[in-house]
Amino acid sequence: MQKMLHQGIEPFTIAYQPIIDLRRNIIYGYEALIRPKACKPVDLINKATKQGRLLELELSICSIVAKQFSRKNNGSVAFINLTPYSFTYNDGEEIMKALSSFDPASIVIEVTEAIKLSKDISGVAKVWHDKGYRLAVDDISQGYSRLSAVAELMPDFIKIDRPCITGAVKSKSWRKVLESIINMARNIGAKTIGEGIETEKEKELVTEYGVDFAQGYYFGIPSLRLLSRQELNSRNVL
Repeated sequence: MQKMLHQGIEPFTIAYQPIIDLRRNIIYGYEALIRPKACKPVDLINKATKQGRLLELELSICSIVAKQFSRKNNGSVAFINLTPYSFTYNDGEEIMKALSSFDPASIVIEVTEAIKLSKDISGVAKVWHDKGYRLAVDDISQGYSRLSAVAELMPDFIKIDRPCITGAVKSKSWRKVLESIINMARNIGAKTIGEGIETEKEKELVTEYGVDFAQGYYFGIPSLRLLSRQELNSRNVL
């Protein structure tokens, strides 16, 4: 990280947000989220892209997560975000090297920016799957590009974005959208994760509709350490 700072990329830390198994009321895993010191995450990604150093940045993120998570982890799963560029570079081998100290079964790769997926990404997805990694797609309610990502990646997890959740709390039409996403996930053998859960009502909704997992401020904000089950129990969110 210091090398990147000296050469023009902003320093960052990694924060972890818990992902809750709604059926068993336990912490299933944590999403690793980049937190730059002086800008927004998207700005750091864009800066690295313009400098031709996106792969370098995401390799650093993966190395840091692998070291921190293996030291702090209690058997849960790490969700790591990758852009399509880094996900597909050299069929993912460079990223896999950065994660080599980590059991692939304990990692879910969340492919971001689904609108930019290449046409041959399905072959790369197979390489990742064959190595034992699992894949996730997010923002699934936001149009055709996300559905294309599902078809190409055959993800193990489909993340349902907050607008869909909040919409489903308020209207029958959004509940139909939520139902269709859950049914699609089940048809391909994928689990669902409700994102951005902030209220008891939203938690009750996703539980009622059979969403498998959930994350959001209701359960815990992103933290530099892994929040424990005891901490969440003390706030009566599990």
